[in-house]
Amino acid sequence: MHVMEVVLGLVPGLDGCWALDRFTDAHHGPTSTAMSVGRARALPARGDARVADELARGMADVVQRRRLPRDVVVAAVPSANPLSADLAARVADLLGRSSAPLLGVRAGWFGKLDGQVRGRITVKVRTSPPHVLLVDDLVHTGVTVSDCAELLRARGAVRVWAVAAVVAGDLDPI
Repeated sequence: MHVMEVVLGLVPGLDGCWALDRFTDAHHGPTSTAMSVGRARALPARGDARVADELARGMADVVQRRRLPRDVVVAAVPSANPLSADLAARVADLLGRSSAPLLGVRAGWFGKLDGQVRGRITVKVRTSPPHVLLVDDLVHTGVTVSDCAELLRARGAVRVWAVAAVVAGDLDPI
């Protein structure tokens, strides 16, 4: 997989936000990284983790260039798809940092999550670690990662960063 690092413009509440690639290329349509995210999202059914490993390695490389504090805790952005949690665990392992389930979502009827997490994010801890790296598979507008950062800061986080596999939508690269 070719990794093209995308440094995203200001996302409210974040000290930095990066992605491996855009979801689509203006001339060629979906990028190879976007197609990898699609394959990785289907992994629980297939059981092949190679694509998720490759995405996590790319994300870890992007983060290592930033030299985040040694005490940074890696956390997944809540999602209906388990890929974000899987990537967060893999990125934490590759970076040699701890990971924690800091965030979750309130589920709908009978505990079912219908895919929409906006407005339903919860913090699972009373006190947030001071430094948090949020990991997501796909960022659209930045609202979800921004909401996560705001909730973590309300619980004591001092600095919050985010890394995603691909960015689609309204966020512009710097």
